[in-house]
Amino acid sequence: MDILYDAAQAYSRLIGTKYSIVLGYKQRAINLILNFYKDNFYHLAGLHNFKDIDALSARPEAVYKKILSKNITYNDILKSGHFDEKYKIRILDLIELEKYLDKGTDFFGWDKRNAIQAKISTRIKADYLLKNNSLQIGYKNHFVFFAIQVGRDNECMVVPVDMPTDSVSPASLFSDQKDYSQCQKRYTLLCKEKIINADKTTEERNVLYIADSYKSMHEAAATKQ
Repeated sequence: MDILYDAAQAYSRLIGTKYSIVLGYKQRAINLILNFYKDNFYHLAGLHNFKDIDALSARPEAVYKKILSKNITYNDILKSGHFDEKYKIRILDLIELEKYLDKGTDFFGWDKRNAIQAKISTRIKADYLLKNNSLQIGYKNHFVFFAIQVGRDNECMVVPVDMPTDSVSPASLFSDQKDYSQCQKRYTLLCKEKIINADKTTEERNVLYIADSYKSMHEAAATKQ
């Protein structure tokens, strides 16, 4: 079984899908538009750690395509002197990414300074964090980090003009015994919508979660119109 190929296949099903995630904090709301790009896969799978594998030195999107065509396999990265069991777990986590995103409700801001306060040493560059410990894979705590994408589109979404919007994409994911959400700003999930075939005539929208307070607010607004 080639779990690297399985991860690439699972990720390919997210290309063209977007999530609209409305988060609340102290009476303010922000809308995250989660996008998926082919070149994100390289880092999500942890392939940047295997610098001694020549086949992985190509552009991230090119490497992703070679994995899908089975020209790069899991056996190739096993040859790396840097390989560790944690990278296998990371790839298994990546296979489950869509489940994490569909089911996850615990969102946090991400500030590396707060991680230091929690005695967690990390180089992760991100802006938001999703914690999920409902799936029994790897370690107890599963994390997906999101980074704001500057210059990449989110025009499929229409949001209230007074609600700040950040276009984000997955920056990292893994499971760990440590709790990376410690000391981080916790958001309240107000609404999560999954948009399949975004920007196409076959676009399909599914509300995965909506808080009663947020639903009531929108119903009241619709009544006034």
